Amino acid sequence: MFWGTWLNIDGAYNPRYPAFEIEAESIAEATEMQAKERGSKVIFQNAAIAILDVKTIKKTKAKYIEDIRRLAITDAPLIPQQGV
Repeated sequence: MFWGTWLNIDGAYNPRYPAFEIEAESIAEATEMQAKERGSKVIFQNAAIAILDVKTIKKTKAKYIEDIRRLAITDAPLIPQQGV
């Protein structure tokens, strides 16, 4: 089992979206599954972590806005350190 944790585009932890479980045998499989499911692009991957760029389109009253977030896939949820 692996974990997906949402990050802001600058790489900071995004507390608005909780970490979620990914059922997979390897980080490569988890990355491939999430990339296909979300239509995202893998920007970094090694044996311990994968980072994906995830683009979504948000509709506002007047226009559509492209929103880019990052998804980190790891073997444990990423949790920000307190008091650093």
